[in-house]
Amino acid sequence: MTTKGSDAYLYEMLDLSESSNLKKQQSEIAKFFAYTNVLVTGGTGFLGKLLIEKILRSCPDVATIYMIVRPKKGKTSQERFKENFNGFEFSRLRREQPNFLNKVIMLEGDAAQQDFGLSPESKQILMNTNIIFHAAATVRFHETFRVAMNTNVKSTKYMLLFAKELPNLKAFVHVSTAYSHCMLKSIDEIHYKVPTDGDKILTLLDVLDDDKLEKITPVILDKWPNTYVFSKALGESIVLKYSDNLPVCIVRPSIMISTSEEPLSGWTNNLYGATGVVMGGSLGLMHTLYCVAENIADIIPADCVISNVICAAWDIANSMN
Repeated sequence: MTTKGSDAYLYEMLDLSESSNLKKQQSEIAKFFAYTNVLVTGGTGFLGKLLIEKILRSCPDVATIYMIVRPKKGKTSQERFKENFNGFEFSRLRREQPNFLNKVIMLEGDAAQQDFGLSPESKQILMNTNIIFHAAATVRFHETFRVAMNTNVKSTKYMLLFAKELPNLKAFVHVSTAYSHCMLKSIDEIHYKVPTDGDKILTLLDVLDDDKLEKITPVILDKWPNTYVFSKALGESIVLKYSDNLPVCIVRPSIMISTSEEPLSGWTNNLYGATGVVMGGSLGLMHTLYCVAENIADIIPADCVISNVICAAWDIANSMN
């Protein structure tokens, strides 16, 4: 972990925007988030980190941000939570709001379990949630069928069932992908049907072992190329099925790359997708890449996605009024 002093120095060196030192007038979106309690799933992931950082920095009057964190890879939930905010991506926030962690509450649990595996006391704390960002997901293209369904489908169902219990929910934003129905030649901002009911697929997880699941996976996937996009399509169908009378929207980002400007230019914590291709080429590990020259690379900086996701919450809340 770098010191606060070095954070400030590096931030000043990297922040080249002319308006960086200008006092910005508070936007309607910032006012919307004032005094609200926000639940973010996937808060330790690439998207989740940037989302939490942006909300805290740009909506300084937000009351609380809740994170559901599970133990992973030999680390406790508390260890993962502490490490989550030590990175350079939070240096600007540490500089501008040194006590920002006072607004973040970590609850140990698992979004893929009923009631998130929380104790009754912990679940009760979440009952004053006003805004939910469901960003927890596995993004591995060839994840095992069980893991993909649990993470991208079952957790979505449980989150929506929980949302129905909330007395003061203003917005629920589900983060999907532009490629959830990638077999289609064009994608519009509409719901698309899937050939199988999501609950029936989840039932298979209870009655079949991993070997049997893997054997029938190609049949279940049908036209979908991998478990990632199929599970995201199924997740969207679950949103449609369980979102009656809820202020819900789906955001479908394309291929996310490193940040363009915020919280600093060029930040990423992974080498997935296009970022890995660029890195492989720059290191001389990749000399050629087969592609169709006429095709367009649908890539988007991560901070643009974050702004869109936050705006979506404000928009769906307003449209329901």
